Amino acid sequence: MGKRFDVIVVGGALNGLAAGLALGGHRARRPLSLAIVDIRDPRHNLSGDRDARASAITASSKRMFEALGVWDQVSRHCQEMREIIVTDGGTPDNRPVLLQF
Repeated sequence: MGKRFDVIVVGGALNGLAAGLALGGHRARRPLSLAIVDIRDPRHNLSGDRDARASAITASSKRMFEALGVWDQVSRHCQEMREIIVTDGGTPDNRPVLLQF
């Protein structure tokens, strides 16, 4: 019979890893046994060809990372968001701006 877990998290990206820390990390009040399952080998995230999309981290996300004990490591890779432009696609030269902050 295979190993049993309290929780199986599907997806090892930002949200899956945060859920894993919250449920089974050293700061959890009652850590659960868990497995994080992802289609990619986790060593892929350490290579130079990783997904380079940006993620906006809100104040509540920052507080969550602080509670999980990882904010110091995450913050080294962050920069302030100075402008947000919402468009409706189109070509790079012809993107109608719908909202700008």
